[in-house]
This record gives sequence, structure tokens and C-alpha cells, in this order.
Amino acid sequence: MGDYMLEGGDIVQLEPNLVLVGIGPRTNIGALNLFRNTFPEIEFVPFSTVRGDKAFHIDTNLGILGEKHLVYLPELVPSEIVDSLKQRGYSFVEADPDEYDTCCTNVLAINDRKIIAPAENVITNRRIKNSGVEVIEVALGEILEQGGGPHCLTLPLVREK
Repeated sequence: MGDYMLEGGDIVQLEPNLVLVGIGPRTNIGALNLFRNTFPEIEFVPFSTVRGDKAFHIDTNLGILGEKHLVYLPELVPSEIVDSLKQRGYSFVEADPDEYDTCCTNVLAINDRKIIAPAENVITNRRIKNSGVEVIEVALGEILEQGGGPHCLTLPLVREK
């Protein structure tokens, strides 16, 4: 099957049979092919998470806010991915690009329309709240300095709606 590299921050399961896979410095095409061969009933949608010097994991590009509701940085998520998801009924909140370094899209959905987010992202959090999502803000200081956010601190295996 070949060599593969995979990190959890590059996997976003949007639906039971729909998974986004970020291809970049820590997850490669080999991992995508492994997924596709192991789980042929699931649609794995890849996109590059590398945009110049930005984007390390998929969760630094886009995060789940609730059922079919996402936060994203438009310059880091390919428009064809956004268009495809919109056709599937997804809505989007645009994160503030100036808050990229404080992991503005790296949020943890704890149920539909309720998330944990870095308190440091004032503008993005306000936009998320205005979209009808309850935001539990947590100051993450040193964790953010290491490039991580709430999603990085967890490993959800099952997410209840």
C-alpha cells in the first residue's frame, strides 16, 4: 500500500460518509489512499493545506461549528471545496485572517451549535456567535504559542448532535 503519514489535525469528519483530508506536511497522499482502500464506502475529499507559509493542518483552515455549519479562512480553503459543501447544504462563518496565529478555526464542537474556542480570537468568536453558535471561550496562552487549539487537545471518536 505504500508509505503514509497521518495526523489527526488533518482529518475532519463532516458526515458519517464524508471526510475531509488535509494533504500537507504531516498527512500525505499515501494516508489518503490507505483510507480509501480501507473504507471504500466513505467519500474522502482531499485538499492541500499548504498556502505559502500558512496552513499546517486542516483544522487551521476550517472547523466544525455544528451540523452543516463551519468556520473557515477563505484564502486557505479551496473555493471548489466550499462550493461543493454549500451544494450539500453547509453554511460558513468567515474567520478573521488576522487571528490565524491564534488558531481562529481550531475549535471544538461539543454539540450542535456549541463550541469551545480560543478566547484570544475576539473578531472570529463574535462572528461565530452572530451565526447562532454558543461559544465557550477559553484563554489558551501557551498552547496557542505552540500552534495548537481546542481541537488539538482532544480526540473525539463520536460527536453527539
